[in-house]
Amino acid sequence: MFQLKKEKRIAVVFAGDGATSEGDFHESLNLAAVWSLPIIFVVENNGFADFIRTEDHLKIDRYIILT
Repeated sequence: MFQLKKEKRIAVVFAGDGATSEGDFHESLNLAAVWSLPIIFVVENNGFADFIRTEDHLKIDRYIILT
């Protein structure tokens, strides 16, 4: 909407790490990249997803954080 109105604004999205296991999250990232949308995605690694600890639903030893 900001681009259509030629406004110099950005959108910010906050989510927990559980949101990254949903298809909607990945579709949002892809669409934002394809359309070059002015958006910042902030993902908090709170260690929980759907009220389940990360260790109980993912088979990973450690997280890799890219900066």
